[in-house]
Amino acid sequence: MKYINTRRKDPQQPEKIGVLITNLGTPDAPERGALRRYLKDASASPDAFASMAFAELIRSGNEQGLLRSDWGRWKAYRQARTDSSHTYDEKKAIAVYAIAAEFVEEARFLYHKLMERSALP
Repeated sequence: MKYINTRRKDPQQPEKIGVLITNLGTPDAPERGALRRYLKDASASPDAFASMAFAELIRSGNEQGLLRSDWGRWKAYRQARTDSSHTYDEKKAIAVYAIAAEFVEEARFLYHKLMERSALP
């Protein structure tokens, strides 16, 4: 959704874009904890996932068909989050905004896969 500021004093001034990133995670959400729980529950060796780094969790989830994208893309999502958390300017806002919609689709895909595979028969 695009916000149009009708109160701009100078109509020639470029519009500003803001991005709000928030964590609305729940126990069954598309987040690291839910992915780790699923991988542990579905694995013959659940202890391997207890201390696994984020990159390895993503790789494992991708190998099991839980994710649409590989680690390289997830690393870009994570970097966009980091960039917007530490230094914020218009260039970074545009970059984060550009990748946010793609990440939402990725998160939905993961959520649906986790729900699908966790459903009782």
